[in-house]
Amino acid sequence: MNATIKLTRWTTAPNALPLGPQQVWPLRILATATDITDAIFVYRSGHAGDPFGGDQFSCIASVNQIYELPEDMAILETSELQVPFYRTNCMEVYCRNQDEAERIWQYVNTDVQSLINNWNAAADLQSTVINTITAGNITTTVVDPNAAQPAPTRIQLDYQPAGTATFDGNTQGLTAPDPTLTGWLPATSAPPGWVVPPNGAFFYNIALDKALTAAWPLNMPLSGNLLYRNGILLPYGVIYTITPQTIWWLTFDPSTVPAYARVGSVQDGNAPWPADYVNRSNLGTVSPALILTTN
Repeated sequence: MNATIKLTRWTTAPNALPLGPQQVWPLRILATATDITDAIFVYRSGHAGDPFGGDQFSCIASVNQIYELPEDMAILETSELQVPFYRTNCMEVYCRNQDEAERIWQYVNTDVQSLINNWNAAADLQSTVINTITAGNITTTVVDPNAAQPAPTRIQLDYQPAGTATFDGNTQGLTAPDPTLTGWLPATSAPPGWVVPPNGAFFYNIALDKALTAAWPLNMPLSGNLLYRNGILLPYGVIYTITPQTIWWLTFDPSTVPAYARVGSVQDGNAPWPADYVNRSNLGTVSPALILTTN
């Protein structure tokens, strides 16, 4: 994986005001990203009694904060407990002079580069030790890190339902399944002999995906093949799982899913497609990017 982030900067132009020199220099920065979330700016939610009103910019997110903090708004866990920090894709600060705005701009660039380096390093995993465990023994094989190893393969999957999308209350469904379409079919349409995993809701129609069938069967362990949605790594065994036959999308209790995957990454209704998806001519307001990285 080679994540990138583009930063777009807005500043005010020097201007001699009628009643004296300019005293405020707004700085706004927008992040757009590839293979990583663009919500990289951490804000602290404002509370009654704070000395400064409104939400306050805190820092550039670390890799851990991307996984731990929600997007766009703080999360109220209980009436007395709140996660006060959240991430967003735009930061705005008001500087006292042009030099301060320039320094902040440079700090942001340096910190974002550090985030990219760490994100890519976290995704660039290499097999170094293999333990084979039996009832009476553990055999360790050390893998030469300089030896040639197959590079992970990134395959873009179709997020659309292979049938008619439905939305009932808070649950998305699929009727009139059509195996001649790419995308996801309901678990009830699984071929004879396939074992539907617990909470299995939809399975991927790999027969119509040439890139995926070329990579099938996937290497073991199957949990080492990672599914990303809009650049966010989804929890294996909670939102998706893989069997020797296909990839399965699971139903899940949102309260059991980490905040980073629950907010802004997985749409309401527990389906790969957005909640306002209608059909292949009316895709809704979001076009999720599903990427499977094979080991």
